Amino acid sequence: MALAVKENTTSLLRKKSVIERPKVIYNDKIEKFVMWFHHELKGQGYNAAMTGMAVADKVTIPYKYLDSFRIHPRVWTQNLSKE
Repeated sequence: MALAVKENTTSLLRKKSVIERPKVIYNDKIEKFVMWFHHELKGQGYNAAMTGMAVADKVTIPYKYLDSFRIHPRVWTQNLSKE
């Protein structure tokens, strides 16, 4: 498993969260592989859609979860309806 999900009350990444569409790149500056992914908080669906990040020393090794956040909370693109 590339990214283990643990039941930890201090982490946003919990069992039954939705984690999908992961992407991995190598960051030369920090010399690590960086994974980012779509993350929906447990039981909240798209109301809590976030971007999650994790890092690893090797592409095949388990990733360490760093954090999840909203890039631009409550900001809608010009052609996107709030409905």
